[in-house]
Amino acid sequence: GWRGVFGLQWRDVDFQALGEEAFVPPSRTGNLGLFVVEERRIGALTLEGGLRVERQRIEPREVRAATGEYSGTALSASAGALWTLAPAATLAVNLTATGRHPTATELYAAGPHLAVQRFEFGDATLGIERARTIDLNLRLGRDGWRLGLAAFLSDYTDFIYPRLTGALEEDLPVVRFEATDARLHGVELE
Repeated sequence: GWRGVFGLQWRDVDFQALGEEAFVPPSRTGNLGLFVVEERRIGALTLEGGLRVERQRIEPREVRAATGEYSGTALSASAGALWTLAPAATLAVNLTATGRHPTATELYAAGPHLAVQRFEFGDATLGIERARTIDLNLRLGRDGWRLGLAAFLSDYTDFIYPRLTGALEEDLPVVRFEATDARLHGVELE
C-alpha cells in the first residue's frame, strides 16, 4: 500500500568569482544525495515518510591560512500525517530532523559582499547544521478560495548565521559566519 519515489541527486559546481567584488575564493563543490519519499493512504489518513543521505565535499582552489577542505555526510528524515477532516478541510502534522552542509561562502568568505553591503568572513571549521522541527497545518478551501494556518517550532544545533561584529571594514559592517544553538518558532497565515 506504500507508494513513492527514490532517487539520486548529483551536483558538481566549479565556482569562481572574478573582479574586485570577488569575496569568496574559487572552489569546487561535489554533492551526492540519495533519497526516498513514501506515502500510504488509510481511509481519511495519509502517512508520509522520507529519508535523505547527502555527502558533500568543498575544495577551495586558493589555500589561505586556516582554510581547509570541507567534507561531511548529512542525514535528514521526516514523518508526517495528513487527515482529511471534510472534503475541503485537512489537518497535517510533520516531524523532521535535518542536516545542512555549510556553503562555500559560509566557510571561505573574506571580503566585501557589496550586494548586501557588508564585509564577510567565513569560518572553515563550520560543520553540519542540524534541526528538529514540528509543524502543524490547517488548510481550508471552498469555491476557489483557500485558507492556510500553520505553526512551527524548530530547535537547531550549530545554526549557521552571519553575526554582526560591530566593526567596520572599508566602511562596511563586518559579519562573521558562526554556529550557535537556536530555537525558531512562528505562525503563518495564507
